Amino acid sequence: MSILGVKKKKHIDNKQLNEIEKEILKMKSELLTMGTKDKYLYNSANTLNLRILDIENIVNNIKDKKIMTIFAGIDGGIYRYQDFNFGEGGPYYAMNFPGNIISISLISIRNKNIDVSINIAINTTQQQGYGIELQNETHGYYSFNTPLKVKAGDVISVNSLSENLTCISTLVSLIIEIDI
Repeated sequence: MSILGVKKKKHIDNKQLNEIEKEILKMKSELLTMGTKDKYLYNSANTLNLRILDIENIVNNIKDKKIMTIFAGIDGGIYRYQDFNFGEGGPYYAMNFPGNIISISLISIRNKNIDVSINIAINTTQQQGYGIELQNETHGYYSFNTPLKVKAGDVISVNSLSENLTCISTLVSLIIEIDI
């Protein structure tokens, strides 16, 4: 997969989930006959069952969705209002399909923990509430409560809202759910 390629999430189908569930039920019934000395094992099986149910819920929420990630970065110090570069393509990324920007992550290696704050712009218009800030941490992510809609042909850019000349390398990634 290329860095900017579309990736379809793989998922566990219902048949596989049913097999896993049957195996857990079988383990539970065997553990019940073992007596109290194996309660730890029984509790572990219950915990595993809950995790399987969590996975099933996650899979049902993401199956058949097309997700892509785009990356932009800056090597060296960051100036206020500086654009991040999308690889060799410069500071802009043109959307091929309509979609929703659902989350953002940022990593910044720097000599001092001076804040790094960035924001997303669509067609050179800053999108209020669609950014991320690092304070004392080197990395972070944020899932937007309301996804940022983009149309085919929209131009995405990422801009710094703060200056930090102590940065060595800073990389932002955007997770986009494609509507096709």
